[in-house]
Amino acid sequence: MAGGDVSFGRERGQLLLRDPDRDDFATLRALIDPADVRFVNIESTLSDQHGETGSPLNKLVFTGPPIASRSLERAHIDVVSLANNHAWDYGEAALRETFDHLDRAGIAYVGAGRSRAEAYAPRFVERSGFKLGFVAVTDIWNQAYTPHPGKELVADANLETMAAAIRQARAEPGVDAVILSYHGGDEYVDRPLLRQIEVFAAAVKAGADVVIGHHPHVVRRVEFVDGRPVLHSLGNLLMRMKTGAPWTELGMLARIVLRRGGLAPSVEICPYRLWGYTAIPLAADPKRQAYEAHFALKYGWLLRGSGTRMGAFGADGCAALLPPE
Repeated sequence: MAGGDVSFGRERGQLLLRDPDRDDFATLRALIDPADVRFVNIESTLSDQHGETGSPLNKLVFTGPPIASRSLERAHIDVVSLANNHAWDYGEAALRETFDHLDRAGIAYVGAGRSRAEAYAPRFVERSGFKLGFVAVTDIWNQAYTPHPGKELVADANLETMAAAIRQARAEPGVDAVILSYHGGDEYVDRPLLRQIEVFAAAVKAGADVVIGHHPHVVRRVEFVDGRPVLHSLGNLLMRMKTGAPWTELGMLARIVLRRGGLAPSVEICPYRLWGYTAIPLAADPKRQAYEAHFALKYGWLLRGSGTRMGAFGADGCAALLPPE
């Protein structure tokens, strides 16, 4: 089960500081608990800034408190990407502190590391004898450094280094599938740019079985490249937006079934709406019929021209996405 952007910065971080046992994933547990592996993008470092979870000088600079690692652990999140534009918000020290908190919580991370080699290397997770390789990169950096010092500890979306990491994961003994996490694209734009299409095509060519995109804060289409699902953007998961753009208040989880022997993965999307700090899945939504119709109409428009077909929503609020016939 793959999710989009999760941030424990700003107001959500303050809520967690006041209530350390708060479970922000509680409403999503029926969907995420049955999964063998759970993946999200962590859109904030986890560092102790003496109660500060957002810069008083810049609202786009924030960090989650250290106890957020316990929230991820309670939700049984297995793997997180740290390759995103907020990894360097509070500098190198905060990023290194994030590694320590995730290590203590037993949560694997990819796309950043204590050295350049570790940051750009794949990370492997094995469940029930099935071995997954994860690679994560970011195309977006908040700070205007040239060169950016973060690129030594956070994986940049250079096509050559990204493809090399995917090939390295593919060559790992016993690996069954490889997943790329990509952070990039224009915010609040629901169509991919040519740059993303180029990156995703290169990833599949290098051997990625699935590509998971995030950063735009809105959902984008899923399409199939050589039979492999490319999820252009899953939207927000636990990230409260203040843009006034209604589409940022809808997101989706992706239920991906991976198979051995080179068989193509299958994918379902499980939409939800964000109400304040709570994610409400369609299956549990008192206004399910209205939101389901709204999502189906909008997503059908996004899928136009991709060849991807969306099935009907099931009792669990999820719908299969099918490759072109």
